[in-house]
Amino acid sequence: MNKGILEDRFTVQEKEYEIPYHYLIRRDRLIALPDKIIPSPHYIFYLEKVVSMLKPFKGEKLLDIGCGDGRLCYELRSEDVDVHGIDYSRRALDFAAVMNPQSEFRIGDITKRLPYSENAFDLAVMIETLEHIPPDKVSHAMDELHRVLKPCGRVVITVPHQNRKLDTKHYQHFDSKQLRDIVSRRFRVDVLKGYHKKSWMLNGLLSIWMALFYWGYPFRKFGLSNLLDSIGESGFLYFSRYLANCPPDRGLALICSGLKAES
Repeated sequence: MNKGILEDRFTVQEKEYEIPYHYLIRRDRLIALPDKIIPSPHYIFYLEKVVSMLKPFKGEKLLDIGCGDGRLCYELRSEDVDVHGIDYSRRALDFAAVMNPQSEFRIGDITKRLPYSENAFDLAVMIETLEHIPPDKVSHAMDELHRVLKPCGRVVITVPHQNRKLDTKHYQHFDSKQLRDIVSRRFRVDVLKGYHKKSWMLNGLLSIWMALFYWGYPFRKFGLSNLLDSIGESGFLYFSRYLANCPPDRGLALICSGLKAES
């Protein structure tokens, strides 16, 4: 068989292995779908905003608290930064370690004591983590974050806003005053902004884009690939232009950045 054809077929197979898709196939599911469908623009731009607030990287040591399956670590794989992740879920960390062999992961709980020495990290992030912490332990979590961060170190924290319905796995959602009060107790807040505008109409239009992409995706091998690509690209552009940015209390999420004071 022609070598070029073999390489093309290998490329197609490699693209399908962007996720371990065989593990989505289960006996109790007629179609192999994930349990959770997330609008890609929401998450991708979320990560990009966090990374932009941490840059430029110059060999710093970064801790991702509540790293889950390590997607942020994956986004930072080509950056000049030493990434460490911690989470209390062993299952999530197993995925993180497989997807990010360049990073170091530990199991731990920020509501107790993190397994790191004082002033160990230059940067820290908590993406959608604070809402998983019992309210009476949030202050201790901030103390631990402060302990492991170096003087003048930066932390970026994201949380769901109270504008979003409380998720059953969350203890609480936040407004801008709550988040500022929590972070400013230990850090100097220099950025606090909203993310993903709350708008029934604008988000409804995004849902139409998602539905077109979702229902058309199974037919991509029948000549619809270019059309689906166009739908996807326009959906990302729409989200970036009309939904991504908003005042702190007009969105579905909050992004906060703070600095640890000098010793």
